[in-house]
Amino acid sequence: MATIRTICIGSLLLAAAWAAPSAHAYLVRPTSAVASSQFTASFDGRAVNTINGSGLPEKFCPNSVHADYTNGNHWTSAASTNPTAQFITWGFDASTTLDAIHIWNHRSNVPPANNSGYEPVRFDLTLLDASGATLLTLASVQLAPDTPAAQTFSFGSAVPGVKSVRFNVLQTQSITNFTGLAEVAFNAPGTDPADFNLDGRVDTADLVPFLGLFGAAVTPGVQGDFNADGVVSTPDLVFFLGRFGLNCP
Repeated sequence: MATIRTICIGSLLLAAAWAAPSAHAYLVRPTSAVASSQFTASFDGRAVNTINGSGLPEKFCPNSVHADYTNGNHWTSAASTNPTAQFITWGFDASTTLDAIHIWNHRSNVPPANNSGYEPVRFDLTLLDASGATLLTLASVQLAPDTPAAQTFSFGSAVPGVKSVRFNVLQTQSITNFTGLAEVAFNAPGTDPADFNLDGRVDTADLVPFLGLFGAAVTPGVQGDFNADGVVSTPDLVFFLGRFGLNCP
């Protein structure tokens, strides 16, 4: 049976939500995003825009500034829907251990937004395992509007077995018919699996040992076999190159 933990975060406990995540951690990005609704009428406001890096530098970190709202770089709910009934669920290909979420709030500049109040300012967050059981709930969390960099919310400790995360909008800054988000990423405690020399960066010093393994049959899941199929091959190279250059402080 899954262990259920609930953290209620109001004004008196907001500092707990901003507690620093693990000192040794790396960014993890979801592989899927499904929303209660999304704006697609002559404008790309799809849920997937929250996980594809649109609006951020190619090798972004939580302190990276997100671009203003424009076509194809935000999730925006469908027109004339109730913002406080909206939610978005992010999924992972495999269950993972997470200890924090980084949220880039909606940058509802005018235009193309019909006003500047799309941003969620209060939300619930639920972490779920592969069976859909609740692992952790952050309740009534406050989210600041009009912020270009990510806001980080700690889970208090590492939560293993996370397969999906659901974000429920409870309140927006001012508008009553749209909401959304710009981007999200998560913290995974430990060392980036592509950081072979454990110096906190993924660079040419890590590329050399990775290429030394390329093409080899290995024990599934050892460093370099990122998809755990027993061979260091093209899918692993794609993963490595996606991590290459990351150097988040």
